Amino acid sequence: MEEKYAQLGKKGRARYMDNVKALYGSQPLAEKAPVVAAQPRHASKKESDYVPTESDDQILLAVWLKKKGIRFTASANGGKRNYYEAIKLKRMGVSPGFPDIEIPYPSGKYHGLYIELKRKKGGKVSPEQAEWLQYLRDKGYYAEIAHGFEEAKEIVTHYLSLTPYAA
Repeated sequence: MEEKYAQLGKKGRARYMDNVKALYGSQPLAEKAPVVAAQPRHASKKESDYVPTESDDQILLAVWLKKKGIRFTASANGGKRNYYEAIKLKRMGVSPGFPDIEIPYPSGKYHGLYIELKRKKGGKVSPEQAEWLQYLRDKGYYAEIAHGFEEAKEIVTHYLSLTPYAA
């Protein structure tokens, strides 16, 4: 872990520590926090060229949602797994392309909100993701693609501002 942390560069280390503090407060890293976000970068890239990863943006969104008191859940999709874990998850019903974030709260004419989060630059939607988003829209959910944390925040804010749900 220390070796990976050392490879991040000055801004990467600062972002890493900001994520840790946002999630776990100011308690020492060794006591409470697992490794979160922040990947090693290539030395040739300038600090100003850095684009946050999808996981960086999702962590920021999760922290923001928690601070706002908005209940949500994140999908178990994505990431690398060993062969046996992948088979187990598939048998349990994990579906490729399912959106990253779900907010199970009705707003306006919609039953809930689903967000597929992508990097601000270079993030592409797979055919399975596009299919899931269209399916959810057809069933009365608000389902959107967000490129980066700020866009995701705007989508959530807009969704929650729709006409109040009438039960």
